[in-house]
Amino acid sequence: MALTADDKVEIWELYYQYNFTVDILGDSEKMTEFFVEDCSYDHYRFPELVVGKAAIQGFMQQAIDAQAGGFKHLNDNIIITETPDGPEDATGVAYIVTIDGRDLAAPRVDRSSMYRDILRKTDDGWKFVQRKVIGDVVKEFRS
Repeated sequence: MALTADDKVEIWELYYQYNFTVDILGDSEKMTEFFVEDCSYDHYRFPELVVGKAAIQGFMQQAIDAQAGGFKHLNDNIIITETPDGPEDATGVAYIVTIDGRDLAAPRVDRSSMYRDILRKTDDGWKFVQRKVIGDVVKEFRS
């Protein structure tokens, strides 16, 4: 059974709500609602894999504090692919451009990277199982 159009829309909404919750609301506790219990987060700028909702909440709170409400993460080119296991699991990739707007007179692109995600359909909707932020997009996908 293939992913439905409703599944894809729900996953896209998950991506958008995630960034809005971090950037605009600054709510690391609510952000953990977008992850399953046995989740992980891997970011190319940090050496350690972050495992579990509590650890991800702490990691994200540090990022929220450092960004001081001035960063905006913009998703684009979100591609959702069903995994061979069935419609309950999928992968997602998306471009992510981070704007540093702490200086309102001179906002700038801070970085361009990519999300590479594993997703699971739960009773509460689609959630992230694993989120990986990739810095060198071309190298990662061509290797």
